[in-house]
Amino acid sequence: MNGKAFYRMTVKRMAKEVLSRSFLKLIVPVLAYALLLTAFSMLGAQAAQMVAQYGDMAAAYTQTAFTLLSMVLCAPLATGMVESCVARIEGREISMMDVFSWVGDGGKLGRSLLLGLYLALIMAFWTGVALAIVMGGSELLLAKAPALFDNVLFSSVYLMVVLAISALSWARMNIYQPAYILLAERPELSPFACLKEAGRIMRPYWIDFLLFSMSFMLWVVVSVFTMGIILIYLFPYYFLAMIYFFRGCIQLDGKAPPPELIGYPAFWKTLNISSWELLRKKKEKKAQKEAGAVAPTAEKPEDSVDSTKEN
Repeated sequence: MNGKAFYRMTVKRMAKEVLSRSFLKLIVPVLAYALLLTAFSMLGAQAAQMVAQYGDMAAAYTQTAFTLLSMVLCAPLATGMVESCVARIEGREISMMDVFSWVGDGGKLGRSLLLGLYLALIMAFWTGVALAIVMGGSELLLAKAPALFDNVLFSSVYLMVVLAISALSWARMNIYQPAYILLAERPELSPFACLKEAGRIMRPYWIDFLLFSMSFMLWVVVSVFTMGIILIYLFPYYFLAMIYFFRGCIQLDGKAPPPELIGYPAFWKTLNISSWELLRKKKEKKAQKEAGAVAPTAEKPEDSVDSTKEN
């Protein structure tokens, strides 16, 4: 197991430890967030069925529009849930109604809705880029060489390319998710500043964050077979792990503000390990071993010279 995989496992283990003693207090935020997402998903499905008579693309666009709308309107609850998770990580008590603090306060409500709008626009942009590449490539291939799709090997390779493009576009918009954390922890920042700062900090580690997010895909698959019940556990688990991951990236970011301005939990420092630090130490040990192995051979000519001088 390499250092980065170990780091992802450590982050998730710490999230589970916090969740084991905070699940009952996070159940209301989770249920409120999950129910609102489910409501928008059902409305989007019904709307897609209503416009399906105009074609599959019309239904797909309608479903996407409801998904983007849910990102905007669910942003206050998402920020409230992140704020509750941060409080439990830092050992502070929370109320089951704290998740609605970003709904009842007009200023907080406006800031969270604006952040949700920014994230929805980013999602729409990268989704559009992926669709343009995939659909444009498909139409070009169908026009120039339609027989290629009859080949099983080509179809398999093409499907993998489509999945890779979709994963990369999703990864690029996924790095802005931690903006919710900055919005909850640093009220002096505007929503756009939170978005920009989250992207700057996460951009060097976007592949690591992609692998981290994909490690939860099995939970999503299981949720399909449990009618979404498992999401009650998955949502706080993912948010807690994301907070730990993001704070680890802030620690590695030389341009980040001091820890006391971010609100690091004290026990995060006791972990005293990260994937990058672990890899650095391994490289140093390897270099020391190589230097130790080379040093004796380099001294032999000097010893032989000294012995000739003495003779």
